[in-house]
Amino acid sequence: MLLDCGAQVNAVDHEGNTPLHVIVQYNRPISDFLTLHAIIINLVEAGAHTDMTNKQKKTPLDKSTTGVSEILLKTQMKMSLKCLAARAVRQHQITYRNQIPKTLEEFVEFH
Repeated sequence: MLLDCGAQVNAVDHEGNTPLHVIVQYNRPISDFLTLHAIIINLVEAGAHTDMTNKQKKTPLDKSTTGVSEILLKTQMKMSLKCLAARAVRQHQITYRNQIPKTLEEFVEFH
């Protein structure tokens, strides 16, 4: 319902966690499987980045606390070429500040 009202699917908290980072840490995945599944599906379909990192450089998959949420997330992971390129820039510590458009700098930073 929040997404339908315009909530930002990739919004972050003070630690850089997105809604995906939070939901994959849910500790009752078996009893609430259908709800957990629906939330992950809805977030990804609304444009949540499955590869977005928090301030500790952890993706939602890295933060997953159960095998159930890990499997659900893995089945929904679709990485764009733009995301792959951003991750490669960060992984290989390629200098990108003032080398790419400012609008892309933030995108690279959260990968």
